[in-house]
Amino acid sequence: MRQVVYELATAVGQLARRGETNLQNSQKTAKKVLQNITRESSAVGSQQRQSLRNTSSTSTPKRSFRSGLLVAASAVAALSYSRMSSDQVQCQGGWWVPSSASHLEEAERQVFDAVKADVELSFVELENGLRVRTMVVNRGKYPGVEPLVLVHGFAAAIGTWAKNIDDLSNTRTVYAMDQVGFGRSDRPEFSTDAAEAEDEFVENIEQWRVKMELNSFVLLGHSLGGFISTAYALKYPQYVKHLIVAEPWGFPPKPEEGTRWEREAPIRYRMITYLSGKMNPLSILRGVGPFGKILLQC
Repeated sequence: MRQVVYELATAVGQLARRGETNLQNSQKTAKKVLQNITRESSAVGSQQRQSLRNTSSTSTPKRSFRSGLLVAASAVAALSYSRMSSDQVQCQGGWWVPSSASHLEEAERQVFDAVKADVELSFVELENGLRVRTMVVNRGKYPGVEPLVLVHGFAAAIGTWAKNIDDLSNTRTVYAMDQVGFGRSDRPEFSTDAAEAEDEFVENIEQWRVKMELNSFVLLGHSLGGFISTAYALKYPQYVKHLIVAEPWGFPPKPEEGTRWEREAPIRYRMITYLSGKMNPLSILRGVGPFGKILLQC
């Protein structure tokens, strides 16, 4: 495993350093490493299942060590990727980062093909120049009834609501948007200050509300969307008829050093927590490119 991880980190570092001209020529090397990683991960998975059967007292440290090495290698890959220019990444045609605007567009189309209600999808430009992907369901069908506005959670988009739209729109018009930074909406740089970033999310929703001419509505937020919806309702209560939060995400106080978590949590989780505080966790997944699926399965 140590050798495979070393090959991964080395190969990704080379991809980042060689520049645009030789990135394409390095695909064979990276694909070979990917095959080695896949074989190694399968072997590790088999060993983990066997160790669970045998309940070996030494299996947990070994699993944690292997997982920790893979996470560390992924971090190296992400940091190497972060040094590449956007032109260098785009020249791969979606090979290194297997996603693009066209992929998102096609995924969105497939998701909403199953919806029976009258769905309108468009981009709404805010006063600050950002574009927000917006969904309106059954526009104007229920005059006099407060519409429902949906706010999705972290790493999600309006497609999150696809299986609920038909039921939710039975009695009122439904609005939803890809929050700025997610889905097909624009992805600007947010402040690194938590309070300022929260306010940026809230103000983007407010600018979107103005553009949509919504003066009274029911606001429903899920996960991180629940947190942001609550922050919005606190700042602009005059527009929110009712607030609904589903599995709302909050941020508890940071635990002191030496807590039970730091003593007993598996090393892979502690490493992920540490890295998440240094960079956007989604940047890690984008940075490791085709190795992202393996990282998620780690």
